[in-house]
Amino acid sequence: MKRLKKINILGIEYGVTYCETMKEVDVDGKDALLGQIEYWTRKIRLYEKDRTPEDIMITLLHEIFHAIDYDLKLDLFIGKKGEATIDRLIVPFTDTLVRNGLIKL
Repeated sequence: MKRLKKINILGIEYGVTYCETMKEVDVDGKDALLGQIEYWTRKIRLYEKDRTPEDIMITLLHEIFHAIDYDLKLDLFIGKKGEATIDRLIVPFTDTLVRNGLIKL
């Protein structure tokens, strides 16, 4: 998987940071997270230690879905139910992209 430093989502450029600990991912340092997006500072942080490229891609796509939801004001992925909905969509979405050669990991 290509290690992105930046990603453009709907015309907005987000910086991408790779973290060694799950606590480091959380801007507040309270939770152990696999990924987090900050809309105000336009940063995405991803936990990468001991994770497969597929797992990191799934987390990145999860955060991209959050950005799309936020920027389009859809409010589809808010709260625990929203997180679960994204997770149910992301795995088959990533699988489809990989199987059809649209992304290479």
